[in-house]
Amino acid sequence: NHVYRRRYFKIDGPWENYTQGYGHDPYYLKDTYQSVRGAGTLSSTWAPPNAGAVFDDETTTDSGLFVMQNYLLNQRLVTTVGLRTDRVGIKSPNAIRDPATQIFRVARPGDPGYARTKFNEEGLRRSVGGVFHLTKNFSLSANTSTGVDLVNDRTRRVLPDDLPPAPIKTRGQDYGLGFSFLDNRLSGSVRYFESHSDNEDTNSRVQAVYTLPNEDIMSSFAHYFQQAGVTTFGASDPIRSLNELTTTYLSNAIGYLSDNVSNGYEFEFIANPTRNWTIRFGYAHSDRKRTNVLTEGEGWWAGRLALWKNLDTLYIARTGRPSVFNQPTVNLTGQTGNLTVAQRIATSAEELAAVRAVEEKGYGNRPDKFNFWTRYAFSTGPLKRLSAGGGMRYQEKNIAGYDVPTNTVLYGKDTLLVDLMLQYKAKGVFKILPDKVGITYQLNVYNLLDNRDVIISSLRLRPSESTSVSGGATGGLATAGQNEPYIRRGWRQVPRTAAFTLRLDF
Repeated sequence: NHVYRRRYFKIDGPWENYTQGYGHDPYYLKDTYQSVRGAGTLSSTWAPPNAGAVFDDETTTDSGLFVMQNYLLNQRLVTTVGLRTDRVGIKSPNAIRDPATQIFRVARPGDPGYARTKFNEEGLRRSVGGVFHLTKNFSLSANTSTGVDLVNDRTRRVLPDDLPPAPIKTRGQDYGLGFSFLDNRLSGSVRYFESHSDNEDTNSRVQAVYTLPNEDIMSSFAHYFQQAGVTTFGASDPIRSLNELTTTYLSNAIGYLSDNVSNGYEFEFIANPTRNWTIRFGYAHSDRKRTNVLTEGEGWWAGRLALWKNLDTLYIARTGRPSVFNQPTVNLTGQTGNLTVAQRIATSAEELAAVRAVEEKGYGNRPDKFNFWTRYAFSTGPLKRLSAGGGMRYQEKNIAGYDVPTNTVLYGKDTLLVDLMLQYKAKGVFKILPDKVGITYQLNVYNLLDNRDVIISSLRLRPSESTSVSGGATGGLATAGQNEPYIRRGWRQVPRTAAFTLRLDF
């Protein structure tokens, strides 16, 4: 169970009190409460949200910025240049388990990982762009930029060293054609874009691929060595003690790296048939895929495979018993699994293939999107000063999974939402205030039709008892004889929401 605490502070109080998190000092003190429901004495201790998490950051950022805009060729060519340099320094205590008590506490000098509490990163962003007016009606535009995301999510750890990921380096460019006719009554643009980000971290699936199989296999070797009475090791052996297998050789990695590649095009059209009436339409198509998925763990896993082979050779030689690879796994809590050690190793390869397949096919991407919006402002008659608008937003179904054995792409659902806007402008505020004071009443209704669909972000196939499919794709519930897709992760569409605002102008 999780217990969340709220901490209060005085706005003008000391800075030491201005912090989130647990109110005790030291942090690892235990709290005890008497249950009002008859459950007896309850106790809780502080724990970080993730292994090796950081908190109470002290962040210092030094930045320099240069921007230049130029008007050339009688203002037909407009160029922009931008440079920004940042240096970010972060100090933060790490959270670790005390080696003796196994209770979480703040890392102290001499603790493993204490040196990781300081981060210093530098990065440079560059941007160059321009617009060239070909004629009165057509303009060309182009932009290119490089950047770096310095303040990465340091609560994550990546292989091989369980350290926070390095800053993400990005680059992108776009090219476009803009047009305008009839004194800007008809206007719009067409653009092509592409972007790349290197070593982008993702908080998902690395545990199923590497860290959890490694944990089960290490604990299994420790169990079988202990069971056979082999607890001492020499200088030529792969390890010096059994304790290394369940401490040193475990991993806290909870994220993995990949390169994100996106490209696509978008079209925007704006029409003003009358002075009071505006119509907007937009369409975009995008492809997003990841490459180099989890490659940072390949060398780490290869080292584990070599270690396990050496351990198994040593086990057979010292005990005369059959290979550990053919024995059932035994996890850290002493529970025996349904797989052998060799089969548990194989699950890593299966999970890796599944993760790479779904990411390389564009997991989460919705290729086609469009939106439509119109607004009309009444200037005469009983509805004078009233404006009404509405529109719709559509997104194509997303790629929500991929089943490697059946070569099946799994899709979520497309979404269509309708919105409404009403606005009324008045003077004098019901004659209470003078006429020079204006007031605007506005009502925005999102998801007007109250769409309650389940937004599916992750799907998997449950093997059918009859037959399985080989290839193809599914977009909904399976029919008889197919593997049945089930929702692994999803949420309800945000229901109809209304927001009413007032604005005074004086």
